Amino acid sequence: MIMALFGLMVQGPDRVQLLVDAFNRQDIVGMMAQVHPDIVWCHVDGAVLAVEAQGREQLEASMIAYFEGYGQVRSELSQVCDYGSYVTALEKVSWVREGAKRTQSALSVYHFKDGLIQSVWYFPAEKQ
Repeated sequence: MIMALFGLMVQGPDRVQLLVDAFNRQDIVGMMAQVHPDIVWCHVDGAVLAVEAQGREQLEASMIAYFEGYGQVRSELSQVCDYGSYVTALEKVSWVREGAKRTQSALSVYHFKDGLIQSVWYFPAEKQ
């Protein structure tokens, strides 16, 4: 039980939920605790794979800029599936821009190494 409290026993879907919880608090330190030092954060659009951040330092800088640009933003997971070293989820992100609430959903795939999130692939978002 004590090991689970320190994150040593956290597995796939729970690790992704911890990342999303930290995201919702805009807790970048908490987010970085869930990812492998060699994290690769990607966006997939058809046959194009764009690497948005490689390594914790780039991801941290990217998240700082993201939160500055979006302010109040929130993510929710649904349809989470655990495939051992991979987890898929539908992520619904909501934010307010120019007084209007906006929402979009996207498929995400997480890959794990040494118990941490090592790769993330986001697919094109669908506006709600």
